[in-house]
Formats: sequence, structure tokens, C-alpha cells
Amino acid sequence: MAKKGPTIKDVAAHAGVSVMAVSRVCNPNGAGQVSEAMRRKVMEAIETLGYRPDTLAQSLRRRRSDTVGFYSNYHGAFVSDDEFGRSIFTGLQDASTELEQDLLIFTVPETPQAPSKIVHELSTSKVDGVIFLPRAGDEELAKLLIASHQNVIAIGEAISGMTSVTAQDIDGSRRLAEHLHSRGHRHVMYRQCGYGLVSGERRAASFRAAADALGMQVTGTRTSSIMDDLDDEERERIRTAQDSNLTAIVGWRDMSAVKAVVYCREIGLRIPTEMAVAGFDALTPFLCPPEINLTTIEVDWARIAKRAVGYVVNGGDFSGPGEPGDVVVHRDGAVEIAIDCPLVIGNTT
Repeated sequence: MAKKGPTIKDVAAHAGVSVMAVSRVCNPNGAGQVSEAMRRKVMEAIETLGYRPDTLAQSLRRRRSDTVGFYSNYHGAFVSDDEFGRSIFTGLQDASTELEQDLLIFTVPETPQAPSKIVHELSTSKVDGVIFLPRAGDEELAKLLIASHQNVIAIGEAISGMTSVTAQDIDGSRRLAEHLHSRGHRHVMYRQCGYGLVSGERRAASFRAAADALGMQVTGTRTSSIMDDLDDEERERIRTAQDSNLTAIVGWRDMSAVKAVVYCREIGLRIPTEMAVAGFDALTPFLCPPEINLTTIEVDWARIAKRAVGYVVNGGDFSGPGEPGDVVVHRDGAVEIAIDCPLVIGNTT
């Protein structure tokens, strides 16, 4: 039996550097991203061990392209100054480098495409699998992707019948309710997602269920715009909060909560003494006053993306209990892996 040659991990261990550093040195386009001293160490280790990557031959033998695809219908959502997009791409790139995969980003044209055309493009591309970030309105696309039997992993949103990696929307919302109850709040306004995302609906339902069990009153509203701006009814409820003993506001995401923070300060409500505010996702937007540290549920979007890359490389096969803190649910012939999301207590509750 032929002796197995050295791997990129062997080179990294010999040089005392990370796998990512070795990958960057081996990639001519990435050599400039490491110091000259580190590059010399890696090259010496490569020479000593006789490491010779032959990715094309390996791919042909295994009938794999060693390429992971990423698709999302979000137009203009992933820009360099967008924290959500930056976190997702950090996770995708880090995991792809660590697992020696190429990353192919499918671009979204200005003119909307039919779901069937999108599925055709994804299924005929030379990728081993696709990471899919769905948005509201992608239900037909998701069904077609499932029917295509491709290796597709959804992130952020739980898709019935498709393996998904998500945040713990249910447990996180329960923790928020328990935290506010422990601070003495008995009447809370919950700002629910107004455009039908599964994560938004689950967070609202879980918070309400936990609040009901604790004997808390919940006044529910739905955000009326994609930017979660307050409408006239919500402003009126906040202005007259004292009349209804309303003492806390929860947003389905940080953007929703911060819009409430800004309005409370505009009308002179002190936070948190006169109105507590909490969010969900730890993506505090730029409009949040710098002295405000929002109480929130921290979602590690980069970690979610990294986990998804691993499942794609593994052929979409998931078996086992997951990592510590995971909640793993098997249903509709697929698996949802929800990663742990801690409660972060700021100065708004």
C-alpha cells in the first residue's frame, strides 16, 4: 500500500503556523497576505516534508470539485460595512480555507429570476453543495431546491425538509422573557417581524409562551417596514406607557429594539429606569447611541456559516448529537442544528 503523503495540516504543524497561513502561501493570489518570515517558514516545511498539493487529481478521483457555493436572494444586503453580511462571509471564507475548499458566490441580478432558473443555475454549476441564505418570499425556491435533491444547507432560517443551521430562536427568546421578569417587568411590548421570516415568527411565539407562563402581559405589534421603523400606533403606546404600566420593549432583532431606544430618548423616557429595551442577534445598528449597550441574544453568524460549510463538505450528512450547546431537531427527513446563543445583559434592562 502506498504511503500517504503529507497533508496541509502536517505542513502547518511542522511550521508552527495555522492551516490558513499555509493555504495562503500555497495560493499565489494569497501569498501577500502573510509576512515574509512566515512565508519562509511555510516554504521550508513544504520542502522538508515534500508536500505537493494536487487538488485537480484529487478532485477527479473523488468526483468532487472541492468548491462550496453560496446563494442568497438578498439584493445589496452583503456589503463591506454591513455587519451581518461581514459575519456570514467571514465564516464562509474561514471554513473554506480550513477545509481546503474554493468558495463560489452566486450573484443576484437586478432583474428578479424565476425560482426554476435559479435552481437550474445552481444544479449545473461545478460545486459540491450550496449554502442557501433564504429571505421572506423564497418559499417556492426552497421547495424546488429540496425537490432537486441537491446538497443544499440553509442558514439563518429553518426550512422544512432541508438541513438548516440556525440560531436558537426559541431558547433565546425564552431567556429574554425570564430576564425581564427577573427585573420586575410585568407588561412588555413585543415588536414582531412584519415580513414573515420563520426566525421572527418563532422568536415572537416563544417569547409570548414564556411570558404567559410567567404571568407577564405582552402587547404585540408588527414592524411596518423593512427597517423596523415605529408606526403611529407603536409611538402612541410608548408615549402612554405609564397609563398601561408598560415598562419594557423587546425587538425581534436589534434593529427593531434600537428604533425603540431612539424614540424613547426623543420623548424623554429614561432607559432603563422608565423603559427597558432588549433585542435579538447582537447586530446593533450604527444608529444606536454610543453610550447604549443593548441587552440582546448574541448570535454568532460566522459560526453558523462555518458549520454549514462543514456539512456541505460532508455531503450534507449529519449524524450525532452536534457540538456542546446545540439543539438538534430531526423532522421532515432533514435536520435543524440550532447553535447556542447566550443572553448578553447591557445597560438597557
